[in-house]
Amino acid sequence: MDKSQADVVAQAILEPSLKEQAEVRQLRERRAQRAAAHRRQTLYFVVGYVAGAAIGYFGFGRVAMYGVAGGFLGLLAGALIARLVNRPAA
Repeated sequence: MDKSQADVVAQAILEPSLKEQAEVRQLRERRAQRAAAHRRQTLYFVVGYVAGAAIGYFGFGRVAMYGVAGGFLGLLAGALIARLVNRPAA
């Protein structure tokens, strides 16, 4: 058996393992991206909640209702920002 035949045999044996490793790596990358996106969404909600709660406390004396409303507005703002950042170049 010469070198080229040995390489072909080794490639045939190792190829499924390499494909599985690539699939696992891609899965991990997608999970990491999804987790980062969830952390950003949470940050936008918290910032919106704090802003809404502050407005509600100092302006109207009601924290919870304005805080939740501000949180949802923060989520909407975060979704808009994410869409603008991730849109394809024209």
